[in-house]
Amino acid sequence: MGIMDNFKEVGRIKKMADDAKKETESLRATGRSKRGYVTITLDGDKAIRSIEFSEDTANLPREELAKLTKEAHSVAVKEIDKMLKKQFKNSGLANMLMGKQ
Repeated sequence: MGIMDNFKEVGRIKKMADDAKKETESLRATGRSKRGYVTITLDGDKAIRSIEFSEDTANLPREELAKLTKEAHSVAVKEIDKMLKKQFKNSGLANMLMGKQ
């Protein structure tokens, strides 16, 4: 493989990454804590788009609220991972997008 082939390969990979980025921008996944007290919505980059707390959380101790928030976040992350894996299953990009090599 010559230098020009390497440049072509890099260009191809960059285009694949750019295309994947565009596709993931519109993804959304919502996770809820087991009791439904906390709801978190993530985008395809796993950035938090919204967090909602039910009125029932007003009197919860901070530690419990933190636990419920982590629980809802974990559910949303797993859902995004499923969506990415399904969307890119044939391209090999799913593992790259989920931070796996």
